[in-house]
Amino acid sequence: MTAAKISTRDQLLETAGRLFAEHGFKGTSIKMIADATEQNIAAVNYHFGNKQNLLISALRLVLEKIMTPVASGPAGDKAAAKRELVSYISERCQFLLSDRAPTWYGRLIVRAGFEMSFTEAQNGLEFYKPDFDYLEKLAIRLKPDLKADRARLWAYSVVGQIFFYVFGRDMILLAGNKTSFDAATIKKVARHIVEMSSAWLTEPCNTPDNSAATGRQKIKNTLNKALKR
Repeated sequence: MTAAKISTRDQLLETAGRLFAEHGFKGTSIKMIADATEQNIAAVNYHFGNKQNLLISALRLVLEKIMTPVASGPAGDKAAAKRELVSYISERCQFLLSDRAPTWYGRLIVRAGFEMSFTEAQNGLEFYKPDFDYLEKLAIRLKPDLKADRARLWAYSVVGQIFFYVFGRDMILLAGNKTSFDAATIKKVARHIVEMSSAWLTEPCNTPDNSAATGRQKIKNTLNKALKR
């Protein structure tokens, strides 16, 4: 049975995404993409108009596959919310760290976060936003007295922990004397992120507003004493 032929547009999109993830937006030229796909530059311009549109299209392709809708359970059921957190983190880690998806998927997302302009980032935000919104609501379900702004920061931190293992993949594997993330390691990573994320939610959040400043001052005093020795 003959495999379905990949369209020129899809071929350009996949190749561009891989090159952007590897070399960054500035380090990837239209000519590099055209050469890698054995197409001419005119074909790239015809399908995408310019390099920025190609980056956004590649990012959309990846995010549509990764940011799958997450079903939210009933409010007030903390046990169900905890299971959702475990499922969310486990699913994202499995998809991004295993061989279920090309390794450049996750790298492209991280690269784009550093290199896209504000206007371009707004175009891609619609794909990021559902995850952040979901996690923010999940945090409040797990900790009802948590304010929305702190829940949002927690949501960013959960996603950030996952993508640390994506972008730091080579360094982490080298440090562990491995060539890939096996199933057992991915499971441990997911469990660790769940534990870290859950631990913060168990901390009391009704402390005075000046507690953070007081804590910083204590750290500063300790450092000053150490430097005087």
